[in-house]
Amino acid sequence: MSVFQLPIKLCDELNSMCARFWWGQVGDERKIHWKRWDKLSLSKKEGGMGFRDLRDFNLAMLAKQGWRLIQGNDSLLYQCFKARYFPRSSLLEAKESTWCSYVWRSILAALPILRLGSCWRVGNGSSISVVGDRWLPNHPTNKIMYPRYELVEDLAVSDLIDPELHAWRRDIIMGLFHREDAEAICRIPLSRRSVPDSILWLHNRSGKFSVKSAYKLARQIPLHEIGLRLQVAVLGRKFGQYCGSLKFQIKSKFFDRELAMISYQHPIIWCAEGSLMKRNVNCVLERLKIEELELFWVQAWLIWNQRNFVMHGGQLKDPKCLNKRAADFLLDFQQAQLQLTVVRAEHFNSDQWQPPPPDVYKLNFDAAVFSGLDRTGIGTIIRNDKGEVMAAMSAVGPRAENSEEAELLACRRALEFVVDVGFSSLIIEGDNANVIQAISSSLLDHSILGCVVDDIRYLIHELSWARTNPIRREGNTVAHVLVQYARHLDEDLFWIEDSPPPALAALFHDASLL
Repeated sequence: MSVFQLPIKLCDELNSMCARFWWGQVGDERKIHWKRWDKLSLSKKEGGMGFRDLRDFNLAMLAKQGWRLIQGNDSLLYQCFKARYFPRSSLLEAKESTWCSYVWRSILAALPILRLGSCWRVGNGSSISVVGDRWLPNHPTNKIMYPRYELVEDLAVSDLIDPELHAWRRDIIMGLFHREDAEAICRIPLSRRSVPDSILWLHNRSGKFSVKSAYKLARQIPLHEIGLRLQVAVLGRKFGQYCGSLKFQIKSKFFDRELAMISYQHPIIWCAEGSLMKRNVNCVLERLKIEELELFWVQAWLIWNQRNFVMHGGQLKDPKCLNKRAADFLLDFQQAQLQLTVVRAEHFNSDQWQPPPPDVYKLNFDAAVFSGLDRTGIGTIIRNDKGEVMAAMSAVGPRAENSEEAELLACRRALEFVVDVGFSSLIIEGDNANVIQAISSSLLDHSILGCVVDDIRYLIHELSWARTNPIRREGNTVAHVLVQYARHLDEDLFWIEDSPPPALAALFHDASLL
C-alpha cells in the first residue's frame, strides 16, 4: 500500500466492507446506511466519524515515498528514477509516460499532494524560479500572485538577493513586483551564509513530511481540483443571503459586503482575499468599545453556529432575533462570571537572574512584535560574574510573523553583537523555551526558520565555550526593558561597559538579589 497504487475498484470494495461492518450487516442481510460513507470518513472536527478513506490513505502513503525521493537526492533509487523518467527536470515537474513502470506511475499519482503541500525554503536562491515555483511560505498561493510582464521565466530568486550582504534587494523587488508580493518576499528571513535551497513541508510546523498531514491534504484535493460541490454551493448561497439580511449595528459601519461571501476553502465569513478580512477585523478592534466588541464576537459565533446547523440539515432561523440572542448570551455569561469566586494561589518564582561563573559572561536576549509599527524590538545585555554590564544593545528588528520568529532573529542579532564585541565564553539565556530548544538541538531543522536556526548554531559553534539555558520572564527583565525601549527608536543604541539608562531599575533589582 505504501509502494503501489491500489485500484479504485479495490478501494471501493474495501470501503464497502468497512461500511457494512459498521452498520452491523451480516452475510446477505441488508441494513439501512443512515449516512453516506464519504460523510463518515470526514474527520470528527468536520462532523464525521474519522474513518480512513483507503484511496486517499493510499495516496498519502505513496506521497511519503515521493517525499523521501525529494529529500534523498543522493540515493541510488533517486538517481535511477531521474536518469530514466525526469533527466531534465525535478521530481515535482515529472510527467507520466506510456512506458513507465507501475511503481513510478504510483508515485506520480501522489504528486498533486506533494506539489500542494511543499514549498521552497530560500537559501542562496539559485535553484528557485521566481515565477514558476512555490517559494513564499506566508502567502496565499505560495507563489507570485500578480506576475508582471517584465518578469522572465528564467529569473531566479538569487537575482533578488545581494550576495555580499545576504539581504534582499528591496529597491529591485519593489520595482518588479506588486506591493503585496514584494512585502511577502522581503518578509522571508535569509541566512547570513551561502546555503543551498531546500524543500519543506508546509502542513507540519517542523517542516517534515507526515502521512497524517498528507492524508488531510489528500481529502481536500478533490474539492480543490474539481471545485465546489453543488450541495455546498447551494448552502453557501443561502448562508450568504442569510448574512446579507442581517442588520448589524456594527456591520453597517465597518464591514464590506464581501465579508458575507462564502468560499469553499473558508466557509465562515471570509472574503476572496484574506487581507480584506484582516483589514476589516483590525478596523473593528480599533474603533469599537470593549462592550461593543464583546457583542460583535458573540454575534459572529452565532452566525458560525447557524452555518454549522444548516450544513448538517437544520433549518435557517429568523435572522431578526440574532441581536437579541447575542445580547442574552452575553448577559448570561457576564452574570455567571460575577458569581464565580476563584481564589488564585500565590506563586513564588525562584527563576531570577543568576550571575555566571568566573571568566564566563552571560548573554540575555529578548524580542517583541510591535503591532501596527511593522517592525520588532531587540534587547541584549551581557554581564559578568559580578553582575556588571559589559555590553548592551537596544535595536530595531525586521517585521516578524510571530513571536518565535522575532525571538530567533533577536538571538542571531545578539550573537552577532557578541562576536563584534569579542566575547568567547558565554551562557545564552532567553525566555522562549521553543527557541532555546531549537538552537540547542543537534538535529537538522527543516522548518521555515531553519536557516536562521542554522546561523545561530554556527555562531555558537564558533565560540570557545557556550551553553544555552531557558529562563522565565522574571529572570530576563533587563533584556525585556531594552526591547520595549526600542519601540520608539530610529536607530540602534549600544552601550559598552556602561549601564543602559532605560534599564537601571531592572539592573538594580537583579543586583539586589545577588
